[in-house]
Amino acid sequence: MNLILRLKLPEVDENAFRKYYYENSLATNRIATVLAFILYALFGILDIWVVPLSWSYVWLIRYALACPFLIVILIVTYSRIFETYYQILLGLSVLVLAAGILGMIILTRESELAFYTYYAGLMLVLIGNFVLYRIRFRNSIIVAALILLGYEVIAIVYQDVLRDYYNAIVFINNNFFFITSIVIGLFSNYFIEFYMRRDFNNQKMLRQRAIELEAHNAELDSFAHTVAHDLKNPLTALIGYSDFLKKSHTRIPPAEVGNALSMIARNGRKMTNIIEELLLLSLIRKKEDIDLNPLNMSAIVSEVQVRLSDMITKHQTRIIEPETWPQVWGYSPWIEEVWVNYISNAIKYGGQPPLVTLGAGTETSDLVRFWVRDNGSGIPVEQQERLFTPFERLDQVDIKGHGLGLSIVRRIIEKLGGQVGVESVEVPGQGSTFFFTLPALNRNIAT
Repeated sequence: MNLILRLKLPEVDENAFRKYYYENSLATNRIATVLAFILYALFGILDIWVVPLSWSYVWLIRYALACPFLIVILIVTYSRIFETYYQILLGLSVLVLAAGILGMIILTRESELAFYTYYAGLMLVLIGNFVLYRIRFRNSIIVAALILLGYEVIAIVYQDVLRDYYNAIVFINNNFFFITSIVIGLFSNYFIEFYMRRDFNNQKMLRQRAIELEAHNAELDSFAHTVAHDLKNPLTALIGYSDFLKKSHTRIPPAEVGNALSMIARNGRKMTNIIEELLLLSLIRKKEDIDLNPLNMSAIVSEVQVRLSDMITKHQTRIIEPETWPQVWGYSPWIEEVWVNYISNAIKYGGQPPLVTLGAGTETSDLVRFWVRDNGSGIPVEQQERLFTPFERLDQVDIKGHGLGLSIVRRIIEKLGGQVGVESVEVPGQGSTFFFTLPALNRNIAT
């Protein structure tokens, strides 16, 4: 709405638009200055006939003041200072040309034709103000108002146009044409700037879209690499153990057969987990409107521990959690997946045995931070920056598994209006703290 009614963009975009407007109008302003010089100089030929008694004074204004001023402006357009003051200099150029015409009228005698006809020159100056020079809309209004005011003063004070009925009618007639031309000129000037602003916005959106597409394509490349890598390992194991059983099942002890079948089942479950996370990632990417509801975080964490009970038992994990949880907004099924990812990572990459501490606290007045702290060896700083990068894998020793989890966590939390992060030092036993934030219940959430 600001773009249409006020020709104004947000401050950051407005500053960028000023530079865009300057760069795209520089050539036009130079051509307009050259054209103004040529026309202003050529009209001097008429001075000999329309101001036969005063042409020398008129030429002084035309060739000693106005035309040299245009030459100076043209030269200045090639300097760095022009970009800073070009709107002022262009507006000043129009005013100098208009003042020159008004000055010529003052210097002519009433018996000379130019005394009543040189006002027509102001019409050309107004055209230059509105159409040729790229003076912005608000500045054009100021310039046009000053030219009209100058005409009124000269006509009423110097020419005394109100002294009789005939001259008053001529004055009214001239005002009608002047004001009409100003309105039409402002209309044209408005839409010149409007369409330049629209083009600027469109180009900005196209650039942003190109950046997003480039990032999306890079993400897809990483996605394909990660999925291929993560599915290849369990598939290779499945094929290997299957071939082994096919060829040797009659000759090997039952215990080895059972072990091979267990490995097949384990790798099959791993592939199933990868596929489930891929499906979740797809759902997160596609789902636009999410109904946020108050979360029962205690119930969610309890359900997560039930889901991870086998892992918790196998690793003899001790989990510490607060007695009460802060009230927040969120989407329960997704937050459950976040806790599953954080807690399972804390178990897998924590100490021996794992000690996993869960907690929560106020991040800001309208955000609550939840965290999972392990007792592992920590994560190097340079790897912390890559942890939540889509489909990024870490080469840390003893870290196995697929590279989708933390990327999914980041997408979930950002979609719910929060942020993710990690705090870690490479000190054995102090481990890492993975956190996420969610809107506090006292925050007004549109659902």
